[in-house]
Amino acid sequence: MPIEKRGLTFFHGTSTAAAIDILSSGARDALGEIGCRELASEILTALLKHGNEWELNQRFSRARCESPGLMALRSMHDRDRQGQYAYGHFFATLNIGNAYRYAVGNPLRSEYLLTISDSLKILRGFEDPLVDEVPSRYPEVVRAIESSSPAVVLELTNIDEGRLTLATGGSEIEPEIEDFLAFPEQGWPAAFRIENVKPSDVIAVHDLSDWSRDDIVPSSRWRPNPDRVAIVRKSAEQWRALVR
Repeated sequence: MPIEKRGLTFFHGTSTAAAIDILSSGARDALGEIGCRELASEILTALLKHGNEWELNQRFSRARCESPGLMALRSMHDRDRQGQYAYGHFFATLNIGNAYRYAVGNPLRSEYLLTISDSLKILRGFEDPLVDEVPSRYPEVVRAIESSSPAVVLELTNIDEGRLTLATGGSEIEPEIEDFLAFPEQGWPAAFRIENVKPSDVIAVHDLSDWSRDDIVPSSRWRPNPDRVAIVRKSAEQWRALVR
């Protein structure tokens, strides 16, 4: 029997600032709108002047960067809307632990921004002139990197099947959902894209502003303690009133 998608609960880890924006006017590619994609393309072009992809990946590895680095930059540069590293979509998961880890574990609350930040650090090591140009040419991107706001997780439901695809862009969503529901203890990623997210899709906000990396566990099987979830979870209306 087909799974009723509208009854599923999805989670989206993000920042307080992004959550306010989503609850006000829905989801959009806000980072793309401020120039992140264009900057990523420029950074990739500049980096490739200093070495081949293998050498540059070694640089990212030695610097212990937490972002996907060059692979993600190339995806932004190519405007790749498919595959593992795609940006500009609204991603959500059935796995609450994954959403909590993403929100709390990423200091910028966005892999998009973290990739750009890490890449600029690598480029700075080459003393590339682009680094000094970025603040004046992409001030909103710099502001977003330097003023990361506290972590939250949005809880969404009543999402119809027509708005769902796999995180990689594929349309075969049923097996991924079935695996997660049949074996929840296995920690399946259960990650999807949701199209046209509206404020009304968000039913609750999990305020993780007091959480740190010590509160999460780097395991796909980890789940936040239900009692702690109950403390931080507020209805979308309650949370929105508190942050006004």
